[in-house]
Amino acid sequence: MLGWMRKQTRSWFVYVAFGIIIIVFVFFYGWGRRGGGEQAIVALVNKQKITRKLYNEAYENLLTISRSIYKRSLSEEEMKQLRQRALDELIDRTLMLQEVGRLGLTVSLDEVRREIANTPTFQRGGTFNKDLYLRQLAASRMTPGEFEKVMKVNILISKLTDVLQETTRLSDKELFALYKLENERISLKFLKLRASDFEGKVEVSSEEAKEHYKSTKERYRVPVRVKARYLSFDPKLYREKVEVTPGQIEEFYRINEDRFMHKERARARHILIEVKGEEGGETEEEAKKRAEEIRERIEKGEDFSQLAKSLSQDVASASKGGDLGYFERGQMLKTFEDVVFSLKPGEISPVVRTPRGFHIIKAVDFQEERLEPLEKVRSVIEFSQKVRR
Repeated sequence: MLGWMRKQTRSWFVYVAFGIIIIVFVFFYGWGRRGGGEQAIVALVNKQKITRKLYNEAYENLLTISRSIYKRSLSEEEMKQLRQRALDELIDRTLMLQEVGRLGLTVSLDEVRREIANTPTFQRGGTFNKDLYLRQLAASRMTPGEFEKVMKVNILISKLTDVLQETTRLSDKELFALYKLENERISLKFLKLRASDFEGKVEVSSEEAKEHYKSTKERYRVPVRVKARYLSFDPKLYREKVEVTPGQIEEFYRINEDRFMHKERARARHILIEVKGEEGGETEEEAKKRAEEIRERIEKGEDFSQLAKSLSQDVASASKGGDLGYFERGQMLKTFEDVVFSLKPGEISPVVRTPRGFHIIKAVDFQEERLEPLEKVRSVIEFSQKVRR
């Protein structure tokens, strides 16, 4: 069952309902942080807490997916598998996002929007359809801003996978083991027997039957069944009959201003020189000296982007001239972003030390915090309110 579900995670419904959305918003954007007080903890991942509430939400999402796929109640064993899957997903995603943060990987708004535009679910005739996109989001009770944050983290995880693939090399021993696994063959002989040929020839005592039943009791468990009557209807048939007044739209906008708020953002380029230390690469002193030399070359007029392409050791951004795109406070290592937000557009930073190594940073642009005007989001609010009513 779970193997089939893994193959379906690219579908729109599964993508929205899956636990990764919880991970993204709770750990990175604060979504779902309602109420106060200490919550029960089900797991600790490098001191990162996975709370009972978060776990329950992930499990409920998986349960919803399973029921929609199989159209039946799940057995106790299947529900047990789902509970474990929910926890495994939370732990896996937490570890990946922690590594993304450690490496300082970033995603620009342009990358996010390109990914959305290339999603087949939002296309008609192979072209992105904005109305279809907004309807899909409204039906899933998400704003474009919320979904862009989901996409941003998924792209980050994809970048992390690319980095790991580029830096991972198999030894000869591992390659040989892989070759054996894929090419090893076995020759055998077997005799096929039919159970029906032995019916009536084998005697089973009542004690043996009882013992077998006791040891395989779960095979005979009948899940809870409910007999019900229901009436189905297509919301599309009623949507246009629902009236949402301008006052209701304005009230929703006022109460949910945080959904339409764009935080202060910066765009920067950087050149990274890593410190390898005992691994055989450059020492702390050597790496710092090389970073200082690169900065001097920039000060003398050499192009920052070209130097980043040829010298930066940040795999994710080097090919783009060190461009990190736009990012908000809290998305980068604190030391790094503190320097960025202290610069002026076009200004080059001193050499900066972070856990990743030594950076030379160039500020490109800054965008102040701003609220999306009501007129730009009015149609989105109206549509979402019609769907919910």
